[in-house]
Amino acid sequence: MAHIWLGRTGLSGADFEQKIEQFCNDVASEMLLPEAEMDELRLGSERHEVISAISDFASRRKVSRTLVAYRLLKRHQIDRKQWSDLTGEFRRSWEAERAKRKEQAVDAAGGPNYYVVKRHRVGNALVEITRRAIAEGFVTPTKAGRILGVRPTNVQALVGAA
Repeated sequence: MAHIWLGRTGLSGADFEQKIEQFCNDVASEMLLPEAEMDELRLGSERHEVISAISDFASRRKVSRTLVAYRLLKRHQIDRKQWSDLTGEFRRSWEAERAKRKEQAVDAAGGPNYYVVKRHRVGNALVEITRRAIAEGFVTPTKAGRILGVRPTNVQALVGAA
């Protein structure tokens, strides 16, 4: 929003532009999480207590934990080293959660993938003969694709899905 007010796009590299980007980030963070709400956050003294407090606070307000950590940095409640540690932890946690959701989606999808179904429809014998012909150089991937009814770029995935 602040970018629009200033008639500027995002980051472009110059020091002046970085100051504008910093200002825009500060404006956006204030809009998403007003200063008055930050006064309600109580941090513990141990790392795990800080992470837990930030996580709960962010979750209740439906903002990112990184945003809360950024605001704490700007308010001088944490130093740059703590901020870097926290944002790294939040990033790792987010990536692990994303990988877990992706794995669950694969498990929940049910049913085989395209290549398993295609191999079943074409028949193992034809797929196996085509695989051997490719390996021995008798058939190109283009011709194998015609034989198997797939694009040449998908031949290897099909014959390798045994």
